[in-house]
Amino acid sequence: MEELKAHLGKYIYGAIGGAIVILILGFWVGPLTTNGSATDLAAAAVSDRDVAYCVANAQRLVTSGEVSAPSTSSEKTELASASFAGLLPDETPNRAAVRLCTRAFPQEF
Repeated sequence: MEELKAHLGKYIYGAIGGAIVILILGFWVGPLTTNGSATDLAAAAVSDRDVAYCVANAQRLVTSGEVSAPSTSSEKTELASASFAGLLPDETPNRAAVRLCTRAFPQEF
């Protein structure tokens, strides 16, 4: 028991040091991500083809008169969600996809 008490400080410092090394390696090399980088990864997963489809379908919806031209950011978001409906009939698009689509909209429809 005396030996354990004598080396207890070394064990604690070793455990703390090991945890720090694991965290550094996990974020640097491994699969650990922060919330911000996870959002970036999700946004990168949306392909240019999907965004191009969204913009083209939104322009078609506005041109055909099915939807009025958006004037506010919330209307643009609704239009982007509606234009993804043909591409993703069984699911709702994620926020990153809708955000990229609304950024790609032209200034005037």
